[in-house]
Amino acid sequence: RSAVQSNLFSSVYLVDTNVSDEDINWYSLQNAPLIEIIRFQSTESFLQHIPVQSRMIALELSPRSLNLYSPEAFELLHDKHLYLVVGAEDTGTPINVLERCQNLIEIPSMSASVNVSCAFASVLSIINIADRFSLSERRN
Repeated sequence: RSAVQSNLFSSVYLVDTNVSDEDINWYSLQNAPLIEIIRFQSTESFLQHIPVQSRMIALELSPRSLNLYSPEAFELLHDKHLYLVVGAEDTGTPINVLERCQNLIEIPSMSASVNVSCAFASVLSIINIADRFSLSERRN
């Protein structure tokens, strides 16, 4: 819902999710034709849909993750053509999707992790700030 309501993205992809068709149709009607909502039944079908040369960034705890508040992460999130991947609360992001991501970003925290919706809201705030520097296009 946050991705749709933020109006920062041109498309929202739902992969192997339990979001109902009824909810998807409601969000599509509320935001059409501004945002395209596409459902994929598997991570493999999602990855086949994404052009190979596209930049993918995952929100994920990892030793190779960049701090969300670093200048490097800000520059990456400023890219209007990136695909931002947010994993499920309980299972995270599938390994095959993480392997395809060029970069990972994490939110510095005193605890082991941050709730997915809160983490995504933090990333949206940084994207929103980045968009103030360039308002020409929306991202996927």
